[in-house]
Amino acid sequence: MLCVQAFAHQKVVFEKKYGNVKLTTMLGDYGEKMNKTIIIAKYAALLSERYKYSDDINLIFVEDYNKNDSLSGSYHKASLKDSVYANAIYLYYHEFKFDIIGCLNTIEYCITLNYRQKHKIYPPKKLSQIYNSTPSKIVLEIVGNKMYRPNDVKALDKDAAYNYYYQNNTFTFFTLDENGNENKVLDLDYDMLSYEILNSKILVIMLRPDALLILNSQKDKSFRVFKIENADEYYVPLKLTLTTPDAISFRFNHFLSKNKERSMLYLIDEKIFIQDADKVVKN
Repeated sequence: MLCVQAFAHQKVVFEKKYGNVKLTTMLGDYGEKMNKTIIIAKYAALLSERYKYSDDINLIFVEDYNKNDSLSGSYHKASLKDSVYANAIYLYYHEFKFDIIGCLNTIEYCITLNYRQKHKIYPPKKLSQIYNSTPSKIVLEIVGNKMYRPNDVKALDKDAAYNYYYQNNTFTFFTLDENGNENKVLDLDYDMLSYEILNSKILVIMLRPDALLILNSQKDKSFRVFKIENADEYYVPLKLTLTTPDAISFRFNHFLSKNKERSMLYLIDEKIFIQDADKVVKN
């Protein structure tokens, strides 16, 4: 396993092999998108077993910020390298968003195509069609398996108060009771970039660069989604601080953020999100 930060290009890189699937992920920063690619690799290993496919599969995920305004779109290339590893599948995903089922669709396509004929290059247009197509029964069977949040990246370690698993195109957050039983608190049918846990009760999920979900299980299990005005176009980690028992402070924790001097505030009891707390205080 390799997990390094490449400062010259502001990329974090993660590499690990899962069965016959080698994963390489290059992102702008640590976040749940990295765990998502690990989930894809683990599902790909299950898909290989299902098809009794033993050749290597190399999955390379590279975050493409130019695609951030089209989350439903995808651009990717794939080729079978003509080398000593000629029987290995190489799939390159250059996207802002990596769709789990879409990726599994293309992996399944390459596996089954290799059984029929050895292509050196998979047609990009065909891959794009396959990526966005309705999944097969086998892909649906594979994603019917619960895949718990990976613990492979130390930089992504979290408080155990909340955890999640992926199953059937849904991320399910849960807590554990004293007997170790799961208590579901939230189903997410869309993506997330990161999440933080405060005071073992408050869950804050960054859904998109401009959207936050806040859930306080101490009060109730309902949640609110707040839009961040004038947000960065790409994912920027947030630094969260429980400034008082009743307020959460948010700051953009990256020197390249256009909002690095900005502070936001969430009033827990009132459920009010203040976009520019510093300006409010000055006024």
